[in-house]
Amino acid sequence: MRVIIVGGGEIARKMALRLSGEKKDVVVIEKDPEKAESLAKQLDALVIHGDGTEKEILMDADAEKCDVFFAISDDDKTNLLAAGAAKALGIEAVVAAANRPENENAFRKAGVKVVSIADCIAKALQDAAASGDVPEPPDEKPKKGGNGILEKVRKSIAPRKKKAATRHGRKKGLKRK
Repeated sequence: MRVIIVGGGEIARKMALRLSGEKKDVVVIEKDPEKAESLAKQLDALVIHGDGTEKEILMDADAEKCDVFFAISDDDKTNLLAAGAAKALGIEAVVAAANRPENENAFRKAGVKVVSIADCIAKALQDAAASGDVPEPPDEKPKKGGNGILEKVRKSIAPRKKKAATRHGRKKGLKRK
């Protein structure tokens, strides 16, 4: 199972940690060279330094073999452009983060599944208040039986079969463009 993540912020890092922990073939595309270098040291994933909205970079990430595409940078314009580029390349499962609620409709109009960061945080805070418990921060490994967006995505991704070759002939680490 190949997953491409555009963005190198904390949400993207945690997503990559979770998915690589589930033995998914993860590629992270990050524009900032220092963030890309840092992610390459932290993740069991291929990290590409480049612009995830550009077709050339997506092709370098083997987008044609991608099963799930996440656009989760901290910039909605980048997320919308990257998600649109992924859809244009024929990737069916495309999910983007909307950092600003007023931008959610633009994602929907483009035919992109959108997750509102503000709504997710608001719901988590509301649930914590209603239960009377302050939730512990999640650990880096996924827990079974959750009901959040990651659990829904996880259910839609079948376990990856073991292969003799790794990462389509590329080793883990940083690839610069």
